[in-house]
Amino acid sequence: MTTIREIARLSGSSVTTVSRVINHHPYVSEEKRLKIQAIIDELGYKPNILARNLSFGKSNTLGVMVPYTNQPYFDAILSGIIHQAFQQGMMVSLLPTDYDKEVEKSYLEKMATGAFDGMIVLSKANPLSVFAPYKEQVVFCEKIEDPSYASIYIDRLTVYRRVFQALKQQGCSEVAITINRAPEKSTSARYLVDAYQEIYGAIPENRLFKDCLTYEDGCEVGRHCGQDPTLQAVVTNGDEIAAGIQAVIERPLFLVGQEQTLLSEILNFSTICHPLMELGEKATHLFQEKRPKTIQLTSTFINRQPDFSFS
Repeated sequence: MTTIREIARLSGSSVTTVSRVINHHPYVSEEKRLKIQAIIDELGYKPNILARNLSFGKSNTLGVMVPYTNQPYFDAILSGIIHQAFQQGMMVSLLPTDYDKEVEKSYLEKMATGAFDGMIVLSKANPLSVFAPYKEQVVFCEKIEDPSYASIYIDRLTVYRRVFQALKQQGCSEVAITINRAPEKSTSARYLVDAYQEIYGAIPENRLFKDCLTYEDGCEVGRHCGQDPTLQAVVTNGDEIAAGIQAVIERPLFLVGQEQTLLSEILNFSTICHPLMELGEKATHLFQEKRPKTIQLTSTFINRQPDFSFS
């Protein structure tokens, strides 16, 4: 592999002069610059980007900690991050975790060695204390009560309340909900359960479906719903789950998805529109600001069945 020292020897120049030519710095005569560049071109020399970044003290790379990379929710946020990072000339490194605490810690340790300039955390398994030593380099895509952290989040509780209030006003009294992770581990699941209980009271065990993440999970929920003739509506944690329920249920059921994907439009069920791409873009802006700040975004309930009969 060709090195700067070899180019310096062949051109009769110092290593410093060759480095200046490679990095387009001034203070090199045109004659010497052309001679060195000709040797670089002839040998096909390519700079070691990693070494160069380390010498400058930055990698120009943004790490994105994400549990999964095949879910509409996270994919939409990632689209916003990648779009904004591209505009700012930054590279993005995806850091999938599957909610493994040790994997999350390993990424933080890599960041500490300079592998990434910083990190956007879409969701995490570890407590906030694990991230404390790295707080100046991290932006969280969830509500963080401590104002010394940078975070951006969607006000889910308010929109969830609106959903259940709308259902109750339309005459719906029997509602189930679906979640992925347990409420004590997931803020979004906790807000959905809290909003339900504010409007309808304690949730019966048979009206809370857990571990729901995919279309297939929705189909399984749908089979259970089909055996409960009193059930009138299901508020799900995603359009895919709602689509799965609709695929197998054989009677009218008011469904609410989340993320406003094409599925909800084509199948014409209600959904919650979260500003996910905006969340990703603003998280990237917040990372560039390098200061603690909290940003709140709002969601919209899209009721596609305002005249649904619950009688």
